[in-house]
Amino acid sequence: MTGPVAHGALLLSINYGMFTFRDRWCDAGDDDGARQASRRTVVGASTYQVVAQAMSDRARLTVRVWAVRPASAEPGWDGTHEMELHCPTGEMVADEIAGGSPEVVRLPEPGVYGLRAHWRDRESTHEEIIRAIGDGEAVERLHGKEQFLFDMWRIGPLPPEDDDEEFQEELAHWS
Repeated sequence: MTGPVAHGALLLSINYGMFTFRDRWCDAGDDDGARQASRRTVVGASTYQVVAQAMSDRARLTVRVWAVRPASAEPGWDGTHEMELHCPTGEMVADEIAGGSPEVVRLPEPGVYGLRAHWRDRESTHEEIIRAIGDGEAVERLHGKEQFLFDMWRIGPLPPEDDDEEFQEELAHWS
């Protein structure tokens, strides 16, 4: 398999023990389904957003976009979970809850994407932070040790019921 067609990475500030990953257009949240799912599987999704439960205050997120579905989960990760995500613009952001929504990666085209989330070093980083409390430099050295990897691939176009007229008008206005 060739390399990813797009790639992005970000050191996230974690607030309230989680971060979200979504298309820039989809900022209205959901019915809390993604957050509830993430409590069962560490990373969970609704139609329009992914929520990841983090155990440290700074975690690294890497996103790779592939032309086709990667064959299997990568070794060396503590867990993995697959889901689907609707991406109407392809401009993917990570919501830091109280810290803004920096862009992580731009998808080759809008559509429905498969997403395989991997995570590692959640518990060990949390334990190390507890031991390092009071030593700011030691805590800072742990920033980014907790890691998430999201592999994405396009499954197909958005379904007709996702064809939001307001979105199309807004997109035309800003294009």
